[in-house]
Amino acid sequence: MKPFKTLYLVDISSFIFRAFYAIRELNTASGQPVNAIYGVANQLSRLIEVKQPDYLAVVYDSKEPSFRKTLYSDYKANRDAPPEALIPQFDGVEQLIRAMKIPSFRKSGIEADDLIATATKKWIDLDPEHNRVVIVSGDKDLMALVDSRVQIWDTMKEVFYSEHEVIEKFGVRPDQIRDYLSIVGDSSDNIPGISGLGAKGAVALLQEHQTLENIIEAAKSGKISGKRAQNIIDGQASAKISQELATLKMDCEMDLDNDSVMFTFRPDENLFHLLNHFEFKTLEAKWRKKIPTPNASGNHRDSQDGTQAEFNLGGPPLSSVRNDFPHLSFICVRDKDSWAQLVDLIKE
Repeated sequence: MKPFKTLYLVDISSFIFRAFYAIRELNTASGQPVNAIYGVANQLSRLIEVKQPDYLAVVYDSKEPSFRKTLYSDYKANRDAPPEALIPQFDGVEQLIRAMKIPSFRKSGIEADDLIATATKKWIDLDPEHNRVVIVSGDKDLMALVDSRVQIWDTMKEVFYSEHEVIEKFGVRPDQIRDYLSIVGDSSDNIPGISGLGAKGAVALLQEHQTLENIIEAAKSGKISGKRAQNIIDGQASAKISQELATLKMDCEMDLDNDSVMFTFRPDENLFHLLNHFEFKTLEAKWRKKIPTPNASGNHRDSQDGTQAEFNLGGPPLSSVRNDFPHLSFICVRDKDSWAQLVDLIKE
């Protein structure tokens, strides 16, 4: 069997805003705010430690308005400007990601969700049988992408969403999420939806009629009656605009192949210099221990605890187990770290 290849796509805006509000005010000695940068650094560090991704990319939002603003002038109009202490940290996060050498994508006028949708499709299309995607985000819009080969990982809530979890959370299938948002709207993006219809009503209608188009037709033909039918008929124009706003683009121009998103975490002095600038001393010390040093036998060992970086005792390297699992005969567990990685593997 050919091993699975999993691409982790990080919605970095989600990381930034969550980190900013979750971590207390944190400044360098010179007064530079760094709490969001620190939070993002730790979230990326944890992702790399827990998942050991061979393929990883960060996705940025466009700094310019997207086509949705042209389609609907009130799109995201309810959002305030970022807090003053957060604004200078956006550039700091980008510096961090460049120093970590994580591949990234950004396109003018294109939202991160659309780039994630496009990247997901392109990666799966490269090898539909073996390629997989984990989208690291808590954005409900992206739930529409979930299928047997795509998962959402909400790292703040520590929840993985497969098809079952999406249905459990929203009451509809992933392929119905767009129409669900078209009906209930989305306050975070100022998508209007249909006035008078809430989540329970939307779920009931989609379970019975499957799509927004079928729901509107059923209301017009009398298959749906009463006030609910009138709300649907009166709100159909709003629902159609909402549907367009909630539709993820999957055809953005993007160069993506195996090499463009391949990732290996190799901390270097450039990264350590940046961490020192931000005064992340604990994180710097932790990542310095990730640099393997050769032992007397010539094998590389992690300088933190002496663990062999490569297991050459009849099985593949532990770092490659996720991708080579079908070929695995055994791995040698020597310490707590390798045991924890094995437990994570079994859980998956």
